[in-house]
Amino acid sequence: MQKIFSTTILFSFIFIFFLSCSSRSVVLDSNIVLDFESKSYTDSTVAACDGKLVKSTFFSGESCLSLPEKKQRLKLEVSLKSKNIYKISCWKQGDVRIKSNLKHNGENVDLKEKLSYIKKKGWEKIELIINTAWWDTTAYAVVVFENIGSGQAFVDDVVVEKIKGDKPDYSFEIKNKDIERLLAFRNNAFHSPYIKAKNKQKIKAELNDKPVKFKLKGDWTDHITSGIWSFKTYGEEPITGDSKTLTFQNVKTRNLLKEWVFINLCKTAGIITPNYEIVTVSVNNGTPYVCALEENFSDNFIQRKRGYSAPVLRLYEDFLFPHWVYGWGNKNVVLPEINHSYIYCFDTKKYSEEGFKNKFNEHAEKLRQFIKNDSILHLIDQEKWAEFLAIQALTKSYHNLTWHNTRWFVNDKGLIEPVAYDGNTQNGEAEHWFGGLYGDLNRYMKTGSTVAINFNNKLFMSEEFMKLYKSKLELYSNEDFLKEKLSLFSDKMEKSLKKIQLYYDYVYTTDYLFVSANKLKKELKNIDNSNWIGKEHIFNVDFKVGDAPLNKLYAENLIRGYINGKKLRIVNGTSEEVSFFDTEKQNAFTIGPNDEITIDYSKNAKWFFEVESKKLKLEMVAWMPLK
Repeated sequence: MQKIFSTTILFSFIFIFFLSCSSRSVVLDSNIVLDFESKSYTDSTVAACDGKLVKSTFFSGESCLSLPEKKQRLKLEVSLKSKNIYKISCWKQGDVRIKSNLKHNGENVDLKEKLSYIKKKGWEKIELIINTAWWDTTAYAVVVFENIGSGQAFVDDVVVEKIKGDKPDYSFEIKNKDIERLLAFRNNAFHSPYIKAKNKQKIKAELNDKPVKFKLKGDWTDHITSGIWSFKTYGEEPITGDSKTLTFQNVKTRNLLKEWVFINLCKTAGIITPNYEIVTVSVNNGTPYVCALEENFSDNFIQRKRGYSAPVLRLYEDFLFPHWVYGWGNKNVVLPEINHSYIYCFDTKKYSEEGFKNKFNEHAEKLRQFIKNDSILHLIDQEKWAEFLAIQALTKSYHNLTWHNTRWFVNDKGLIEPVAYDGNTQNGEAEHWFGGLYGDLNRYMKTGSTVAINFNNKLFMSEEFMKLYKSKLELYSNEDFLKEKLSLFSDKMEKSLKKIQLYYDYVYTTDYLFVSANKLKKELKNIDNSNWIGKEHIFNVDFKVGDAPLNKLYAENLIRGYINGKKLRIVNGTSEEVSFFDTEKQNAFTIGPNDEITIDYSKNAKWFFEVESKKLKLEMVAWMPLK
C-alpha cells in the first residue's frame, strides 16, 4: 500500500505541492492512502494541496489536513485502468466535496459526491464511485477534495482504491458508438439543473444477451452525478419474469436499504409494490457495480400482482421540474400545479384501445372524484390506505405521498388502492423527527410546500378513518409485531446489505424503526383528527393566480392542449396573454394569463404560438386533465 504526503514548512505545517510539466499521474495498481502522518512522498505520485496540517483534530493518527477557507483543496492525478470500479473516499468535517474529471481520447466525464452515509467520532465519510467500463484503455483522472462551505473544513484518511466487486446479476453489452451517445446525453444532463427529456433518448444495447433499449432515468441529477448512473431499460421480450421494463438505479438515490425496507414492509402488508432488489450490474464485461433494480408499472403490472387487469394511474408532472429550477427564488411565481396536470396511466397504448379505454375512463373518474370531492371514503380501500399510511409514519417515507409521486389503481372491488414505491426519507434519515407525527406528515400535506398541494389529508378529517388508522399505528408501534414483520425478510435484507458493503462503508440496522415505533406509541395518546390540517387549506387555493413569465422555458411546460374527442382545451399557464393560430393562420385567438379556452378540434389540425419571436408547436395530450 502506497502512502504519499509531504510537509514543506515543518514549523507551521503549511504545505503546497506544485505540478511540473514533466510530472505524470500514477497508474493505480494498488491503493493510495493519504493519512497525513508520513513525512515523505513518492515522486511518481502527483499531488497538489493548499491548506495546512493540524494536530488539534483528526479522525485517526495524530494529524489531519485543514482547509480553512472556501475553494481550498487537495488534488491528485491518477491513471485508472479500463473496465474497473474505483472508490475515492475520505473522512471529513465541514462542507467537503469530492469531484473528479475523467479524460479519455478527447472525452471528459465530470463526477462529484458530497453526501455521507456513515458517521464516527464527529466525522463523516464521503465515497465517490468511478466506473471506467465505458472505455477499452486507461483513463486519466484528476481528483479534487475541496472546501465548498463558508467555514473551515478538515480532511483525513484519503483513499483511492480499486473495488473487486461481486459477480454480475445483469450484464450490459454496449457498442462504442452507443457509449459515445450515452456519454453525450449524460454530460449534457450533468451540467443542467435537472435531467431534461432531450437527454433521455433511448440507446441500443444487449442485457443478459437479449436486445434492449435504455435511457437515463430520473428527474434530478443525483441519479447521474457519481460513477453509477440510473437507467430505464426496455426489452423486446421479458428481461426477468414477465417484465419487459426495468429500472437500474444508484442505491444512494434510494437511501440504500431504507427504501428497500419500506417497500418490503408494504409488501408483507399486502400493499402492491414493484419488485425491488439490490443487484450487481456490469458493462462490457467490466467490474460489476451495485444498484437497485426496480420493476416498472408497465407490462400489465396489476395483472401480474393480482391476476386481473387494471391501469396504474398517475398524474402528469413534467412541467414541475423546470418551474422549481427557474421559478424558485422569484417570490411572485406561484404555479397552479394541479390545474395543469392530468390523469394518465402506464400501458397507455393498451388503455387507448377499444375494450380497455372505458375501463381507464371509469378508473380515472374515480381518482378524479377522490382528488376533487369532499366525500371520498366510499371510493377507497380503507384497510389498505390505513396500513399504508401507518408504515409511512413508521419509516417516514412521506415522499411517496406528494401528488406527483403517488400511483394508484382501482381493485376488483371497485376501490382505489395506493401503490407503494419511491419511499424516500428526508436526507435518508428516517430517524429524524420533525415535530412529531403531526408535524412530519403535515409538512408534506400543507399548501405552503410547492409540491404538497395534497388531497390525501382528507382521509385524516374523517373520524371513521382515523379510528382505523390508529389501530394500524398501534400495530406498527408494537415492538413484538414489528420484530415479526422484519423477520419475514431479514435473511434477504442481510444478503442485500452484504452486496452494498462490497462497495460502500455502510452499516445498517433497524434500530431507527424501533425508535420511531416508540415515538408513535407516545403520540397515540393524543392523536385525533382535529390536529390535522383541514381541506380548507387546499381547496381555497386560487389556481387562477400565478406569475410564471412568458418565455420559451415556461411556455413549453405550461402551455398545453388537451384533446377530448372533437374538443381541444388549451391551458395558458403563464402570466401573460398568448395568441394561438392554426397552420394557415386562418383561425387565431388569444388566451389571457392563467386562463384557458375550449374549441372545436380536427385531428388534422396543427396549432402554434409564438414566444421570444420563435414559432412553437402546441403540445397535445390525449388524456383528460384533472379539472
